[in-house]
Amino acid sequence: MKITKTKIMTTSIALGLLMATASPTLAYVDKDHWASEAINHVIANKIMEGTSENEFSPEKKITLGEFITTLGKYHKIDKEKYSEKKDDDTKETKYYTEYMNWAAESKLLSDIKKSAEEEITREETAHILASYLRFIGDDISTLKFAVFEDESEISEWAKGDTQFLANKGIMKGTSDNKFSPKESLTRAEVAQIMYNLSK
Repeated sequence: MKITKTKIMTTSIALGLLMATASPTLAYVDKDHWASEAINHVIANKIMEGTSENEFSPEKKITLGEFITTLGKYHKIDKEKYSEKKDDDTKETKYYTEYMNWAAESKLLSDIKKSAEEEITREETAHILASYLRFIGDDISTLKFAVFEDESEISEWAKGDTQFLANKGIMKGTSDNKFSPKESLTRAEVAQIMYNLSK
């Protein structure tokens, strides 16, 4: 069969288009990683970014600013509306500035006593997410709360929030029915939380 230059060019163009439209997430994390599906989802939906061109660094701890930025991207905020500084702990002209301003104005950061560049704990994450769900109109009053074995280690201001998030399946315990409230959150855990939130 005679193969013309036109056919070769057409095939090359088709392959190029196929490669261009293929999922950009496959190189970020091993397909056997427990959070690979969630990581692929947040990358594809531009909720989170990789730490480099082809790495996600799933076990890297995440800061408050990074988490609020992730949540703000999920909510698709209009950054121009939040350029004015709302909180003394928020630095200007940082990647997270508008997102932190949005969170402060939306009252998502009450009881969170740290700067944007400090690592965020699991109980702080639960508190922020519960505040966010109330902000968008989620009713928590009809839910039966879950109970964790290490509940005594959870701060009073976060107890209802941790139970609420666990009950909704957005945040789960770490192991043996424990919530591990004081542990810092990893990027993989945040990806899984955002994936659960989007369901």
